[in-house]
Amino acid sequence: MSIKKTLLVSALVLTLLCVSCVSLTEGGKTVNYVTKQEAPAECELVSEVDTGYSPAGSVADVKVLLRNATAEAGGNFLVIDTFEKGYNSSGGQYYLGNGRAYECPEG
Repeated sequence: MSIKKTLLVSALVLTLLCVSCVSLTEGGKTVNYVTKQEAPAECELVSEVDTGYSPAGSVADVKVLLRNATAEAGGNFLVIDTFEKGYNSSGGQYYLGNGRAYECPEG
């Protein structure tokens, strides 16, 4: 097999393996988060956030999606309220989640 063909096949395999890969946006990287506790008193609620119809492949993916959604809403702090595990019709599992986006003072 030629090197070009090998590289193409490798790229295709990596793409297929990463179908559910989720990555932090630049804004999402600036969002701090907590679970099982409330936001600091000096923070202001911006909006509720959820994973929407983008089921994640893991709890880690849910955290990334919620952090990205918080940044998009103008927040810099996330309170994660729920993680929900479900199964699709073919038996594969997925995760959904929701939380609250806050804007907190820097520093």
